Amino acid sequence: MSPRLFTSIRKSFLPLFLLAGALAFVPAAAGQGDEELRDLSLEQLLDLEVTSLMKVQEPAFQVPAAVHVLTAEDIRRSGVRTLPELLRMVPGLHVARVDSSRWAVSARGFNRENSNKLLVLIDGRDIYTPILSGVFWDVQGLLLEDIERIEVSRSPGGTLWGANAVNGVVNIVTKSAFETVDSLLTIASGAEEQLFTEVRLTGGKGSSAWRVFAQGFDREGFVDRDGAFAGDRWRGLRGGFRWDRSFARGSLTVQGDVFDTTAEGQVQIATPEPPFQRLLPDGNKADGGYLLTRGERNLTGGSRLEARLYYDRNRRTNPTSTATHDQFDIEVQHSGPASRRHRWVWGAGYRSSDDDLDGSFVYSLDPERRRTEIFSAFAQDRWALIPERLVLTAGTKLEHHDLSGFEVQPSLRLAWFPSPQQTLWGGVSRAVRTPNRTDYDGHFTFSVQPTNPPTYVSFFGDRDLDPESVVAWEVGHRIRPSSGLSFDSTVFFNRYRDLVSYRVGTPFFDTPPPRITVPIVPLNGSEAEAWGFELSVEWRPIERLQLQGSYSFLDVDIEITSPPAERLIEGGSSPRHQAGVRSFLDLPGGLQLDAFLYWVDRLESLAVPSYFRTDLRLAWPLSPDLELFAVVENATDDQHLEFISNTASPVLTEIERAFSVGATWRF
Repeated sequence: MSPRLFTSIRKSFLPLFLLAGALAFVPAAAGQGDEELRDLSLEQLLDLEVTSLMKVQEPAFQVPAAVHVLTAEDIRRSGVRTLPELLRMVPGLHVARVDSSRWAVSARGFNRENSNKLLVLIDGRDIYTPILSGVFWDVQGLLLEDIERIEVSRSPGGTLWGANAVNGVVNIVTKSAFETVDSLLTIASGAEEQLFTEVRLTGGKGSSAWRVFAQGFDREGFVDRDGAFAGDRWRGLRGGFRWDRSFARGSLTVQGDVFDTTAEGQVQIATPEPPFQRLLPDGNKADGGYLLTRGERNLTGGSRLEARLYYDRNRRTNPTSTATHDQFDIEVQHSGPASRRHRWVWGAGYRSSDDDLDGSFVYSLDPERRRTEIFSAFAQDRWALIPERLVLTAGTKLEHHDLSGFEVQPSLRLAWFPSPQQTLWGGVSRAVRTPNRTDYDGHFTFSVQPTNPPTYVSFFGDRDLDPESVVAWEVGHRIRPSSGLSFDSTVFFNRYRDLVSYRVGTPFFDTPPPRITVPIVPLNGSEAEAWGFELSVEWRPIERLQLQGSYSFLDVDIEITSPPAERLIEGGSSPRHQAGVRSFLDLPGGLQLDAFLYWVDRLESLAVPSYFRTDLRLAWPLSPDLELFAVVENATDDQHLEFISNTASPVLTEIERAFSVGATWRF
């Protein structure tokens, strides 16, 4: 960890603890442990509470939005090691691996690497990057054993979560230190994943508990279409901690981690001298860390006050730039007591983001440094028009961004419960995506043509860009015909405005050096309509077997509204059809056999063919404290292409069959 990073984190400790000490807190509610989850019926699993829609807990079965929950048991039995691979299990999400360390993840269309319309949160910490938009998945590491649940809402979430929650929200909630009572050690190795190891130590007494963890991995990488090594080795280290304290009327959490990763590859860049392009090793190195504190307090009358404060810093270095991002965020939320008629919540927040880019001929920002501030306030009420039968949820968020100004993001949702086994719901909502720093301030030279004088093809940002917006209409139905069977279906129609497109401007002569520049500039030049439906089913025919199936359909139609804009935001970067089947089987002797089969339709605009993918996991507990496991990814295919990146990499990486074995020891 660099001295500069250490100094920045150290300076953040004081305000974090001052905020925490200002609150008197209530004990945190205990969550379901893994053993308890294994004993729950399907009906009880569907009634697990989520916070994605109201920012207060409510049963997932009754939520008037397209929500899916991955439980701690789902996560443990998946056999995967990374967050985006876990998200393959969520109906309606498109997860495509670009190479060893990069993914494209989206909901309801517009997928690309660093997809810009899906907001991802870890314990309330926004990991969306404002320089390029989207999420750098290669630096988002967690001990998957420490995750309590992952709530995925495919409905717009701007009303509560703010900008960039356009096509949904991924809300990752980790367990409190009280729930992770076991220390553990996991070691795994295989054909692709040469080494993976993680260790967690726990402790505590009475009203406080803590855990610390360390994680390291070294992945060899994948191959190109000809089966040759693609040069995308990925390795990294991560360490962190969490401390929880309960009080008579409150709770306090302090947590944080640091990381250092390196992802190899190749990149082809433009140069101002002959031969005007170079192929360079793409040593993409990233390091950083965060510190977060959160407090909760029960107030007189049954209402609840929550406060969260965090500081996040990360730095990425590649052959064309070094980008550093510092983010400070504070939010206070007040929720009313649950009553027969109303359940309201409101809050306010402030965020400060500092970006600093050390650029190059290829990529730069003007100005190199910029601080942006976001002020926000939200309010939402869940009103029982007919208690236990008809519920209306209405709310809005008002947000001011330094670059884009004020935005209003309202929503209106209605839920009808004709019986305890059915939920019918509908909703309409608006959300926005704020243009990123590159859209506003960026300069990117794509290529240099060997003319006389040379011709530069360059992107220039535009500070007059407006935020993209969506208005989404949805209807959904959930039904439990029996205690072992449930169906969840959603139909949606999204209308997008002011989508960022690009046009080729008038060439002009420029110096120094003497050159002709062909400008490519962004503009709000497109609209789109997307509609589709999503269906998922869960069935437990016998106690030892659980089956999950899903199917989703998507149609995206993009219209150019400001010719001569070019349509570079293709709807065809997401599949029209997707389907999946997952099974969890408990065998005699404590063995577990889990299988996951996915079919993904072709990506038309990227010329990526359709593919089947099968992942398998076998686990064998030798004792209550020691478990052996074997995992096969892409078991039925030697290799296949899943996505083509929008970066300058000349290599098309294909996903190989991967096999690993390992053991987990609890002590």
